[in-house]
This record gives sequence, C-alpha cells and structure tokens, in this order.
Amino acid sequence: MTTEPKLEFTQAVQENILAMTLIAPDTNGVFDAIRPEHYDHPACRAIAVLLYKFKQAYHRQPTLEELAEEFEMALKADNRLPDEEFRRIFDHVLTAMGEGQFDYVADKALAFARTQAQRNVVSDAAEMLKKGKDISAIKEKIDASMAVGKAKRKSHLTTISSDQRVLKQPTWLWPEKFQKGKVTLLAGDPSSGKSLFLTWMAAQISAGRLWPDNTPCEAGSVLVIQGEEDWEEVVKARLIQYGADESKVAEVTGVNDSSGEDREFSLDIDLEAMRDEIAARGDVRMVAVDPLSGYYGRGRNTNAESEMRRILMALSKLAKETGVAVVGVTHLNKSSLKDDIDPIYRIPGSIAIMAVCRTAWLMAWDGKPDGLRYLQRMKNSRRAGLLGMAFNIRAMDGDGAKGGDIMWHDEVEVPSARDLLRLYAQDSKERPAHAWCRTYLASGPKESAALWADGFAALGLSEQALRRALLAVGARSVAPRGTETAYKWTL
Repeated sequence: MTTEPKLEFTQAVQENILAMTLIAPDTNGVFDAIRPEHYDHPACRAIAVLLYKFKQAYHRQPTLEELAEEFEMALKADNRLPDEEFRRIFDHVLTAMGEGQFDYVADKALAFARTQAQRNVVSDAAEMLKKGKDISAIKEKIDASMAVGKAKRKSHLTTISSDQRVLKQPTWLWPEKFQKGKVTLLAGDPSSGKSLFLTWMAAQISAGRLWPDNTPCEAGSVLVIQGEEDWEEVVKARLIQYGADESKVAEVTGVNDSSGEDREFSLDIDLEAMRDEIAARGDVRMVAVDPLSGYYGRGRNTNAESEMRRILMALSKLAKETGVAVVGVTHLNKSSLKDDIDPIYRIPGSIAIMAVCRTAWLMAWDGKPDGLRYLQRMKNSRRAGLLGMAFNIRAMDGDGAKGGDIMWHDEVEVPSARDLLRLYAQDSKERPAHAWCRTYLASGPKESAALWADGFAALGLSEQALRRALLAVGARSVAPRGTETAYKWTL
C-alpha cells in the first residue's frame, strides 16, 4: 500500500502554501498535484479539504467570503476540528494573502512541487522500465522532474517616458466640482444632507438639467448602491420631488453570483459585475455608494491601509476605464471631534481612503430646520482655492426627512472645511448647549467669565465646548469698551 507523501516544511510554510493556492491557483501547473492529504498538519489539511471540496463542487476558486462561510459551517458540523487552532491558521492564511508575501510563498510552493516531482519520478521510472521503455526516455523524465520550479521568471520593471504619453484634459460631470472617471468623497455628520444631495444629483443627471451654476449636465443613467434609506418610502419621493426620469435611476439591490445565490454587493469582489452593468446600460454617468464603508466586503479592516488602498485603487481603475464619476459617502469620525485638526483626518479608517480619492467634499448643516447646508472642499488634488456651495431645504408636505425643494445661495460666503467643522460639528453633548446659549444671551450681553461658570454648572461643558456652541448659534465676542474690563458675548 502506497502512503501519500507529506509536506517536508514547517507549519508556517504549509500555511503560506495554502495562501498561495488561493492567490494564484494552479500557477504554471505547480499546484495540480497538491491535495489535502499532502499536508501533515491537521488544521492545514482541514482548510485544504474545504478548498478542495468547494472546487470539486463548483469548478472554481471560492471567494474569501465563501471560504469563510465554508469554514464556519465546517466548524459547526464537525466538533472534531481543532477550533481555536483552525481559526488561528485560517487568519494566518488570509493575512499572508494581504501582506504581499507572494514571492516567498511561490518559492516554497515551487520547492514543494519539485520535491514531489522527484519523489514521483522513481515510481514512474520503474513503471517505464517494466513497459520496456528506452533508457533515454527515462532520463528525459528524470531531467524534466529536476527542472520543475527552476525556471522561475525574473521580474523586471515596466516604464513609459513622459514624452510617450498624451496630455489629457479632465472631463466633468459637474464642471470643476465632480469629475468623470474619478472617485469623489462626500463626507459629513449624520443628517447633514449627504444622501438627499446625492438623490438630487441623480435626478439632475437623469433629466439632463443645468446645474445651479448654469453649467451643462449630460443626461444619462445613475446607479445607486445604498442601504440606509427605504427606496419606496424616501428615495422615490425625493426623485419625484426633484423631477427625475426614474427609468434612468436604478438601485443596485445585490449580486446574483455564479452559483445562482443572491448576496449583497461588495466593492472587493463585484467590480467586474459593476463594469458589465455599466457597459450594458451604455449611458451611466454616476455611480453613488452610500455609505462607502458598508460595501468594502465582509471582514475588511478599514484601518488596514493595504486593504483599503487595494479595494479603492480597483474602484478608481473602474472609474477611469469606464469614464463614470464614482461618488462615495462617508460619515465623520467623532473620536477627534474636539481636536482642531485637518478635516482629512476626520475620515474614519485608513488615510488611504482619502489618498485615493481625487476630490473630497465636506457637507455641514447649521442645525436649523430651514438652515443652510454647506459644501466645501476638504481635498482637491487638481486645483486649490475654488469656492464652496450653500443651499437650504424647504420641506415638502411637512416632512423634512423625505426632502424638499433645494434652494441654492450663490451669494453666501462658505467657510473653509476646517471652520465648518469648528462651527457645526455634531456632538450630542453640544446640541443642547445651542438652546442654552440662545436663552442665556437673549436678555443681552454677558461677561465671558460668568458665561463659562454658568455654562459649566448647567451643562458640565468646558470653555472650549461652549465657545463652539456660541459660534454655532451666531454669537460673537465683544471687546471691553470705556470703563469695562471684561470681554462679553452677545447674539
């Protein structure tokens, strides 16, 4: 009885070979001979079995999400599996896939393939001798086995000199604001109006109406990936209100994958399906993702720069190759709320999220029902110094949640993104302070020292927090006059 050979490598190397089979299956035929029984570590073998069974059933590689599901089901079905060890190695395999250890893993996998070829050639040679084959044929077989994995192709740089490139001018969805073929970020606190603004943009594009600054808007379709608003109840009402051609605005409700199963859209694995949809429609002008963080893919670490850069670079490539404007929505990170920092550091997750986007807009709201909503650039890698925009919303049918007429104010001076965050940062502790400040100053100017003391006694807020609340309600500081010695605050 012939015993299957085992891997003569450490457990860590076996784990990396598993990762390589997921990264580049059957590269140059290297992995054809690697079967689950070749692994001598129980947990490695168990993972290899899952991979092998999936490939046998569906004739393709599983996605990471599918492999994770197989893994979870296997643990539930078979209590004999080494649960904690299994999870640790599975995490190691996925980590290896994400850290660029491809060359290292490939070298080890090729070494294993060469070892297996040299082992197998002995039995092959014996069979050939029994069949009366010429010794030269046997020698050729042995030489071939020794050559496995040795002819590894050397990597080299590819370059293009600048004089070989063609100068291109940017093309615009909304001139100087939202560029075609690029990813634009729209950031802001909850309820600042980001989703409503995107729906208004979709309506404008679908109907081909002029933008508020009287620049042209090319009519076309819009694909919306969103999960925070009820389409029938909220989004549709807004589209009707804004005069959209609803046949041109479509929600991406999910993906029907190759196995016939329906699942949620993922930026990590479904961009080719998105590319196909854009090609099929032929007139897609914008893809809106709201929120961006909801569609990175299950288990993705938004703080891992390598993961986020890989996913967003692929999204950027899709935008460039299709000429579609991609607009991603994100909330602001409240952990830095009280810090006077550059607004780009208020984007949650890795800095790669901001780095990959061509332009980023901040949306801020003064908190009043009919108050102004401001749009100001947080980042523009093409031009600096362009003015922001301001609008307010007149609620329709008494329901401001569904939206209303958008009234643009081109005469309003829009503060910088940094100042907007100082003025209108949303903090649950500071919102009640707005009402307190208005009431406190309603009877006239108050000295600063008394205001800080009374504010702390009433609300427990610091001087810095009270200053933000005062600015948010339009109060100002007045210098001492005449015989006065103290600064005062007044509305």
